[in-house]
Amino acid sequence: MDNSADTITITLDDDYASEVNAFVDANRGTETRQEYKGRKPAEYNRFMLDLYDRLKEQAKREGKVLFVSNTNILKERMSDFDKVINIPKEEFKKRFDERGATYGFEDWKSDIDATISKVPLEKVITTTGYLSDLFS
Repeated sequence: MDNSADTITITLDDDYASEVNAFVDANRGTETRQEYKGRKPAEYNRFMLDLYDRLKEQAKREGKVLFVSNTNILKERMSDFDKVINIPKEEFKKRFDERGATYGFEDWKSDIDATISKVPLEKVITTTGYLSDLFS
């Protein structure tokens, strides 16, 4: 976890991956991490919302920008977001395959698209780039 004073961002996926993975590993039983997260169990959703709320306060205190990629957080805290980044289905599939993901591509992307369809259009950035590309 790198939250040094010189960083201007907090990313749930990068800075808190070990905390999330530890929670998932303690609760997933014989499922893979992907299967467990894809099933969207209530305890995982609650954990992620609690983590998000904690990080939102941390970002505010430290004057940092918080980035998250959890669909449930977007669903439950939609009004908190200034911008939502979306990638087209083809790019999503490419990245899905590059990561070696195996669980429910169609369901996952459909869930993301359905959630983003409820976000005001002026908040949505659609790109094939990466987050870092938007800041260079």
